[in-house]
Amino acid sequence: MKQFLLYTVFANVLVFPWGLSADGRPLGVLLALLLLLAKMAVVAAVVVGIESSFAKLRLFKIPEFMGAGFILSVLSIVTFYLGGK
Repeated sequence: MKQFLLYTVFANVLVFPWGLSADGRPLGVLLALLLLLAKMAVVAAVVVGIESSFAKLRLFKIPEFMGAGFILSVLSIVTFYLGGK
């Protein structure tokens, strides 16, 4: 529900201010509802695109973390066996 409200405010106020119902007639309200759903679909598609691209960027950093973990584990084993008693 919170995401629905944030998408509605974002779509109607900040990005696409057109398509709001100026009067309370049922046809105008129905048209405004359909336009709201279309605007929210566009905003959701943009959010999904951004979110999936960031997930792919994080995926490319995994080998760096694995390499750093391997180096630290080798260093700890060498220190354990070669360290003074």
